[in-house]
Amino acid sequence: MDDEKLACPTGTSNVNYGGSSLSSCATCTAPSYASSPASPSCTPCPPGHSCPTSTSDPTPCLAGTFAPSNSLSCTPCPSGYYQTSPASTSCTPCPAGHSCVDPADEPTPCTPGTFSNGGVTTCAACPAGYLCTSTGAMTNCSAGTYSLSSWATCVTCGPGMECPSTSATPIPCPSGTYSAGGATNCGACPSGTYANATGSISCTPCPAGHECPDPADGPVTCAANYKSASGSTSCEQCAAGTMSGRGATTCGVCELGYYCTQGQVIPCPAGKFTSSPSSFCSLCSSGTYSHSGATSCTPCSPGTRSSSPLGSPSCTPCLPGHYSTVPAHNCTLCPAGKTSPSNSPSCTSCSPGKYSDADLGASACLNCPDGKTSSGTASECEECPRGYISTGGDTTCTPCSAGKYS
Repeated sequence: MDDEKLACPTGTSNVNYGGSSLSSCATCTAPSYASSPASPSCTPCPPGHSCPTSTSDPTPCLAGTFAPSNSLSCTPCPSGYYQTSPASTSCTPCPAGHSCVDPADEPTPCTPGTFSNGGVTTCAACPAGYLCTSTGAMTNCSAGTYSLSSWATCVTCGPGMECPSTSATPIPCPSGTYSAGGATNCGACPSGTYANATGSISCTPCPAGHECPDPADGPVTCAANYKSASGSTSCEQCAAGTMSGRGATTCGVCELGYYCTQGQVIPCPAGKFTSSPSSFCSLCSSGTYSHSGATSCTPCSPGTRSSSPLGSPSCTPCLPGHYSTVPAHNCTLCPAGKTSPSNSPSCTSCSPGKYSDADLGASACLNCPDGKTSSGTASECEECPRGYISTGGDTTCTPCSAGKYS
């Protein structure tokens, strides 16, 4: 019995020969172990295993945990790491574009509109102004596009909108500007066009007969006596002698005998005329006249006159004892020895036996008084010589009869 060999129990070891008692067996200290009796040495706990007791075989680490060599227990993978294999010595960082909620599972790809740069348990919402790819990378939205938080892609700025920021909602184009789409800023309407509403996708040419001084306002109709072609910023006044109504594209020539103003065609009043297209009528000169709508003035006929400085609508007959022979401003007095009725183109000489006083403008010749006579065209009568007599209006003196004298 004394020579019987006894095995060191589990959890102990003896590296020496000649041990004489149980005390010769050295106790293994976890995480070293001796899971079999008569172990010559304590074995270090292998990598990827845990050895909580010195008497048991090492336990493989479960998925989602790890252990380096000589570990008492397996350590859970840190947040953002994973390990799907048992008995692992380390955990792998969760790759970019993935999340690792359960460290024992394979990484989960980020859903559209989320991203990760790696090492996370959950994917984050893609920030506004960025495009987040399946690899987890964030890319700035290009100019003229935009995205909001959690969007999976960048969207082109729509027509009639501007996107000065890639991380904000589009803004409608203000009046007077436009955008066909994909714009960081709306463009100003070119001269002669307009966009009088917000959110315009194009500018409209100003229509003919209108003006568009402000591209943010609607077209303004041209006033009478003005015109415009398409695409005009202002209306053009009609030239003298032409006219137009409101909203005209051209000006028409004013008819002769009329004048054009404020888009109206008006006959020239009596005493005035137009001989060419005009915006006003001219006055008839002295010695002429005109009726309404005249293209020229008519000379006054002999025996009449016109003297109004404002143009005459008609000629006035010369008064008795006056005359005119050419278009006249005034009638002329008949000279002594002559006379005329009204409306006379000339004066008539007094016949023998009659007379008219000088510078009186006589309307009729007077008979020479008794005892006087004239030979014609006389301004006064002459006395009959002695021994002669005459009765009023006699053309000659008659000798006194026998037995009489004068």
